[in-house]
Amino acid sequence: MFEIDVSCLSLPTEVDDATFLAHPLVPIGTKLGDIQGSDYDLAKGMIDSLTAAVSPEDCDEVGNVGLASFGWLSSIDFETPVSKK
Repeated sequence: MFEIDVSCLSLPTEVDDATFLAHPLVPIGTKLGDIQGSDYDLAKGMIDSLTAAVSPEDCDEVGNVGLASFGWLSSIDFETPVSKK
């Protein structure tokens, strides 16, 4: 069974200023620029994917949408890709 976590964050122009408003692992009010190491890379990848999903470059018509995928990693070792079983 899959568990879905809901996240909410601001997406300003400068990606390091993105602020987590609701996230299952990141404290409320944390900015991406405050996160360090591999956690930063993982969080930035998630934000980049979300940004790509909501702002597709090749959609000029109203009503077109874009989807982005994100390679989620295991919360146990933060290295193993998560896949549907």
